[in-house]
Parts: sequence; C-alpha cells; structure tokens
Amino acid sequence: KANGLKRNSNMEAAIPKARELTGLRLDSLIALRSSDFHKKFEETFKLGDAACHEPPNPVKEATKVCDENGKFGADAVEFGKYALSQMLGGLSYHSGSWYRAEPPYYNSSS
Repeated sequence: KANGLKRNSNMEAAIPKARELTGLRLDSLIALRSSDFHKKFEETFKLGDAACHEPPNPVKEATKVCDENGKFGADAVEFGKYALSQMLGGLSYHSGSWYRAEPPYYNSSS
C-alpha cells in the first residue's frame, strides 16, 4: 500500500501517462473532451430544440428560462450541463475509487 491505497497494475500504468499530460497536450485534450461533452449532451437531451414553458414565478425576468422563441435559453442549457456534471462528479466521488498522484504532482500543503 502507498498512502493508504492498494497499488494495482492499472495505477502503475497510469502514473507515467499522467506525467505526459502537461502544457499544450493537456490543454488540447481538455478542449477535445469538453467539445465531446457538449455534443453528447445536446444529442442526448436535445434542450436546444425542446419546447420551454416558463414556470409561474413572481420574479420572472431574474430567472428567465425560455428564450423569445419558446426554447430553452443558453443559460438554462448551461445550467443543465452544470447540474449533470456535478451529479456525475458526486457519484464518482462517493462511490468510485481514487488515486493520489505521487510528488511532485501532488501538493502536500493542501
């Protein structure tokens, strides 16, 4: 065990790969995965084309969900992406396994 975690072959193989992900390579991978997420979200939920009905709300302008065409507005779609991301992150945090990178990739002061 290292740092209280049982080492396995997957972890051993991941460490050199993680060290390769820096700078422009990491930036381009993040951009690619982000683009893939946005495409998959729209293909799955189709919120951009979905009809939107404003819920009864006394503060309507401050919490506008629908755009002028009766579709979900950009802010509502972004909120949907945020909510899904947080839900999936929470599930993996509470039920998944995690690995801590070895120094110098781990900030031991936090």
